[in-house]
Amino acid sequence: MNHYIFGYGSIINKRSTKETGKTGVSIPVTIRGFQREWNVVSPEMKISAVGAVPKNESICNGVLTEIDVSELPSFDKREKGYERLEFFQSHLIQGDVPSESKLWIYVVKDPLFPTLEYPIAQSYLDVILMGCFDFSETFAIQFIQLTSGWEYPWINDRKCPRYARALSDIQESRIDGMLNSYVKHFHARKDESC
Repeated sequence: MNHYIFGYGSIINKRSTKETGKTGVSIPVTIRGFQREWNVVSPEMKISAVGAVPKNESICNGVLTEIDVSELPSFDKREKGYERLEFFQSHLIQGDVPSESKLWIYVVKDPLFPTLEYPIAQSYLDVILMGCFDFSETFAIQFIQLTSGWEYPWINDRKCPRYARALSDIQESRIDGMLNSYVKHFHARKDESC
């Protein structure tokens, strides 16, 4: 039986995902029944991340990444603070996987929204958007449009990344241009802790 994890944040990025475990193909999809929000606080990194919460009429884009069942414990460890749930092909709006597949999503049980102490970190967002660009610019725009919580505090930590799996080779001007175009509240304060 094939197992797939629905990646809707940093797991969209193939380079980031490979740091956690061996993976197979990644299939871009859109699912119904889950809302992506900025709602996960990481005290270790002092940032906030995206999390999904069940919500009937919401839609979310992401990738279904094929993994061997033996890799699930590694991803569970990576996604501590989230709960892994099975979801079903009936949730798929766009995208296709073999009919006998087992589909998993990590959801947030107790949402905590970004604060000045735990802001949205540009280094984390860069990883996600670089992963989106591997599929298409439209896919990246959909990530932005289908995510709520952009009004919360941001920090530009590119010089001293807070995110543990930050990338050094990002397309800053492409990312910033897109955020300026599609996020009403795009304004990241500089990280003064560098």
